[in-house]
Amino acid sequence: MKNRTVEFFNLSFLDLLSGALASVIFLFIIVPKGEITIYDTPVTVTYDTLQKKFYGIIPDSLLHKQTGDTLLAIVGDFESAPVGSTPSPSPTPPRPIKQKSSTPEAKKEKEEAPKITVSASKFSGSKPDVPCMLSIEMKWDNKKDNVDLYVCKDNDCVFGGRRYRSFIGYWDSGKSKSSLFGGDLRTNQEAVRQFDAILPGNYEILAQYKESEDPKSEIPLRLQVYTKNDESIERGNEHYFNLKMNPTERTLIARVTIGPDGEIEFQPIK
Repeated sequence: MKNRTVEFFNLSFLDLLSGALASVIFLFIIVPKGEITIYDTPVTVTYDTLQKKFYGIIPDSLLHKQTGDTLLAIVGDFESAPVGSTPSPSPTPPRPIKQKSSTPEAKKEKEEAPKITVSASKFSGSKPDVPCMLSIEMKWDNKKDNVDLYVCKDNDCVFGGRRYRSFIGYWDSGKSKSSLFGGDLRTNQEAVRQFDAILPGNYEILAQYKESEDPKSEIPLRLQVYTKNDESIERGNEHYFNLKMNPTERTLIARVTIGPDGEIEFQPIK
């Protein structure tokens, strides 16, 4: 048998080197260098890829934001910035100090000045599990109890079998938080929420206690009705009910009227 010369730099090896070199060149071309500035919003955000640092200017519009507001809610308040120009903050002039005056003219001017009423938050209880404009959320103690929530309006309903209506909202049970492949993992809450805007109107809230691994004649429910309008004014309260076991029929537990500004008129059904 003849001795054969082994060639390390054959055609396959050169193909491998060429592919690796091409990948490095491609990455070098597409990865930006220097500074990247975003002009889509009045917030100026600059990222220096050399120093790996972010630089930004936050406007005064973020001052009214509260804990729990999502990034989507914050960005939604921004207005479009002029295209091709970098917004720059304007210096705030010092506020002049107004000297108090006790003259009759000053008192008369103070009495005739229009009074401005600041609307305070009218919400009590815990916030909804998901940030939204309107939430009708029902909770119970034990996950072994199978309870269904129905929110109805204009002769139609949103529930587990019909999860969305444009004039009612989205149904949510929180199962996506604990189920990776769509399994029927039970939770102890169901809700109907509105995210883009408050949809005013008359709503009926129904519930059905269908079955349980540990059956009881009735279970306590906590029902939360919550709204948050465009001015971030929150309204709502928590209500408590006892729901009897009934595998065949739904039980009307409350009627709710939602106003265009998030006003809530709640009428429990006894």
